[in-house]
Amino acid sequence: MNMTNLHFHGLHVSPNAPGDDVLTMIAMPGESLHYTVDIPADQPPGLYWYHTHPHGESYQQDLDGMSGAIVIDGMDRYFPEIKNMKEKILILRDAELEQSDPSSALLKSAVQLAPYGCGAATGEATRVFTVNGVVRPKIAIASGEKQFWRIVNASPDLYADLEVDSESMTIVAVDACLSRITTPGGMQKSSAMCCLPRLVGLRLSSKGQSRAGQHRCVAYVSTPALMEIRTRTWS
Repeated sequence: MNMTNLHFHGLHVSPNAPGDDVLTMIAMPGESLHYTVDIPADQPPGLYWYHTHPHGESYQQDLDGMSGAIVIDGMDRYFPEIKNMKEKILILRDAELEQSDPSSALLKSAVQLAPYGCGAATGEATRVFTVNGVVRPKIAIASGEKQFWRIVNASPDLYADLEVDSESMTIVAVDACLSRITTPGGMQKSSAMCCLPRLVGLRLSSKGQSRAGQHRCVAYVSTPALMEIRTRTWS
């Protein structure tokens, strides 16, 4: 039917029109929707996202880019070390690869898929990740610099494993849930995911399926002068 609408994922807002109403607010071709989303003052800080929601339509629409990031400021209240870091928003999307399709052949060439398998996955890759719409982008970062990255997994059904070659990455929140909370008294609560080990560029790879929007990370990293992102997904 080619209908569409929006869902404001994770926000504590009204499900009634003209807010986050995914049931009655539907636009057909040529129609428009107008949203008013009142975000409460006590909305936890972090990274959220919006995406299309009509069942039977949202999968392809997400692949086509109908989604984006929503940032609620205030994370530095819990992680003061990120206050003066350069911030980047990275949106991961997957592009489909089709047999005998010239554009898919160009994508494969640009990604430079490795000849070996990805984890336990077998067979040919059917999708590749892009970062802000770019295949294998480069992110400038000075030697010894730390940056604060907000990473949205905008894939409809894949999740991404992130690795940084020979450098460390600290996760400060997943799905807008803090991995460490500093109380006024100075006590800290940490999750088991607060740090990733030093690993051998940033590689993004998919090892399976999950609900759309389930996995998204906010991380800060310290890397050499230039980082090249290589991406790969598997169905």
